[in-house]
Amino acid sequence: MRNSVVASLLCAVGAVACRPASAQVSTAPATLTGTIAYRDSPVDAEGTSQQAVAPAERFGDVSVTLVAAATADNDCPDAGVGQVIASYAGGMTISNGQFTAPLFPRGLTTPSGCPVARPDVHAVAQARVVAEIPAVALTCAHFCGGAARAEAVGQCRATDDPVPCSQDLTSGYAGSCEAACAGAAGIAGTGGIEPGTMNAYDGDELATGKLGDLRATITLDHLVDAQGQTIAVR
Repeated sequence: MRNSVVASLLCAVGAVACRPASAQVSTAPATLTGTIAYRDSPVDAEGTSQQAVAPAERFGDVSVTLVAAATADNDCPDAGVGQVIASYAGGMTISNGQFTAPLFPRGLTTPSGCPVARPDVHAVAQARVVAEIPAVALTCAHFCGGAARAEAVGQCRATDDPVPCSQDLTSGYAGSCEAACAGAAGIAGTGGIEPGTMNAYDGDELATGKLGDLRATITLDHLVDAQGQTIAVR
């Protein structure tokens, strides 16, 4: 995902001409759509409901990993464990908290990473979505604002005077977060595939990426460096 994040950053600052990821959807074997938002508190310090802040016009990267119960008839040392990992990736186009991404297959393996060609798939047991957008000034400000509210409301709701408590903590955490975000490569998060959007796939469909139209809800909740490692906010 890292090269695509760099390209997305160049798109964001206008340094290169970029084709939106949505232009690739028609040629992709599968499409992932859904909602994406920054980590935020569902209520303010007084308990009033509020909507999580979400990315506006932005590009990013997304990957999907499916863990399937399957029989891998090959010489892999862990072929007998009965699991196959299917990986897919694509570029994400985001608009006001909604995203679209074409998904392209990245291969089938056993849990140890041994390639598998045509497994006998019984069922998909797990599905994980990972997304990342570039950590530029505007995204850092929005991400840190939401994360600061989440931290402050979580700590202040049970106090005698939650509003000033929340205001003080929000300001302090947001400052620390933006300092950390200035040195980050991306803002990342995870999500899950919505029930009912996945089918019963066979081995050929997993291998070729013919997954259909999937939906997911993604929460961007942490900063990552150029190697994809989490950066702590202190």
